[in-house]
Amino acid sequence: DSSAPLFDDHPQILIDVAADFLLFAPQPGQTISGVVNNVADDSLGLLILDTFNAVIPIEQLSKSFRYDAPNTRWVHASDEEQTLELGLILDFRCAEVKSADRVIQVMGKLPKGKIPRRMAAVIPVMQIQHEEEAEEAA
Repeated sequence: DSSAPLFDDHPQILIDVAADFLLFAPQPGQTISGVVNNVADDSLGLLILDTFNAVIPIEQLSKSFRYDAPNTRWVHASDEEQTLELGLILDFRCAEVKSADRVIQVMGKLPKGKIPRRMAAVIPVMQIQHEEEAEEAA
């Protein structure tokens, strides 16, 4: 309905409102899935539900993994086939939830045991940059 009724001398307008909400309330200890979207020498960044940021800090990574700078990834110290790299869908544990200026950030912990290999369909950033440069040159 595109109209709102006015009643006599009452200054209020009555409008029916409908909305869809996404409620995101992770709890410490809860397992969450995210896609690795940033690999750095001091942390691993993930994106949850294509919306919320998560970080696994170096204190969690350096216990079992080492940073492989030339390949921009984290490699398990005793199993070279276990890697944390861009595009990996990672199940991790929520350690803490921080909120500042309406931005939510989940601090995470690595799961115990072997990390399953599930890759998301992502386009590497370098590929996007090369496509943009080719379009500009044309």
